[in-house]
Amino acid sequence: FDYLRDQLALAPAQQQALGQRFRMQLRGQATSSVQTAQRGHHFAVVDEADSVMIDEARSALILSGSSGQPHAHPDIYIRAREIAAQLSQDQHFVLDRKKQSVQLLEAARPVIERSSQSLPSGLVRPWQRYLEQALRAAHLLQRDIQYVVEADKVEIVDEHTGRRLADRSWSDGLHQAVEAQESLQITEESYSMLRISRQRYLGFYQGLCGMTGTASDCAKEIRTIFKLKVQRIPLRKPDQRRMLPCLYFSNGDAKWTAIVDEICRVHASGRPLLVGTRTVADSERLFDQLQALNIHCRILNARQDKQEAEIISAAGQPGQITIATNLAGRGADIPLSPGVAEMGGLYVMATEMHESARVDRQLAGRCARQGEPGSYRLFVSAQDELLQRYASVLRFKMARLSRQAEGTQNGALRKDFGPALARLQAHNERRRFKERLELFRHDHWIEELMEKSV
Repeated sequence: FDYLRDQLALAPAQQQALGQRFRMQLRGQATSSVQTAQRGHHFAVVDEADSVMIDEARSALILSGSSGQPHAHPDIYIRAREIAAQLSQDQHFVLDRKKQSVQLLEAARPVIERSSQSLPSGLVRPWQRYLEQALRAAHLLQRDIQYVVEADKVEIVDEHTGRRLADRSWSDGLHQAVEAQESLQITEESYSMLRISRQRYLGFYQGLCGMTGTASDCAKEIRTIFKLKVQRIPLRKPDQRRMLPCLYFSNGDAKWTAIVDEICRVHASGRPLLVGTRTVADSERLFDQLQALNIHCRILNARQDKQEAEIISAAGQPGQITIATNLAGRGADIPLSPGVAEMGGLYVMATEMHESARVDRQLAGRCARQGEPGSYRLFVSAQDELLQRYASVLRFKMARLSRQAEGTQNGALRKDFGPALARLQAHNERRRFKERLELFRHDHWIEELMEKSV
């Protein structure tokens, strides 16, 4: 973003006529000097390289402008929310959860036409687009999952890290649709000033390298996009991590009951636990369940991100239970207190499988560091987001297996779905790679077009 701000500041000087700056210097006239934030692009060392260069590289970096003031025509979004509430899924519109998009059907046309006869003033795009964004806000974006509301303000949550994205907003009126959905003050829309892909920006550096614990799976993409090789560095000490068998459940309730039972069992021994959840809502739900059982625990999600390092660094103390969203605290070390290693070390529990197997392994990597002992277990249900969005056949197959016929005492299914889920994650990774490659090629095409136009 510093680079984009620099480009914005340099734009007036770059638009001067050829030779004008030199003529002004010869005449002794003052030339405008712009102080930039960056000093050039010499060498970059990228920490958590797979997150920065792969996971977050699906979308471009966009420098937006906005006054942050109340919108001059808030009735537009309020009216769109009211009309959207009259539309029924599958009758008037369909949802594509894979693409996170909404498509209005022909049956919705009479409703759209009637509502368009008395529209509020101030529209900047077709009325149908406002309705689509209102439907996205109502059906695809969920509070405490994709965003949180703090101090009467909508703040986006990073799906990869679980952290709040300060001063970020959705474009094309989607942010305002969410504000209307939450009955908040509707702010002015942001507008895009400059954009660049992470792939193109990192390509500016004369020297580039990075480090991460899970780069092997994305070695091909790193070689294709960044022209870098992945070199594996052997562990300094032998790995003592125990990868416990994954547990599968036919529904979410059975899974969460088993998770709470497992936490209670391990906690009784005094062993510390780190429980990873996919969303803020899941972390707070689990926190409330443990509080109801008089079990003390600490929570780390987008609401506590300022205390992230302090909370996560204490997760290795005896009897400590820490609930964290996604990869919150991945950059902080978790030292084990005396006596914890003898108990088996830190026990990491993943409450849901992610789209990428690398993200699952990153959570597993929070335990058994530097040769210390530790354990990891993954819990999966047929109602998890990954299966709901991408694997309807597998989801129905898991749901059909009743607890009485196929279950164990804790409600887990006897069948191993690991290979099928591994194929699903691999398929998603290939699809995401194509998306990132397309973004990179488009950005490169824009760059070539700009160079030819100069």
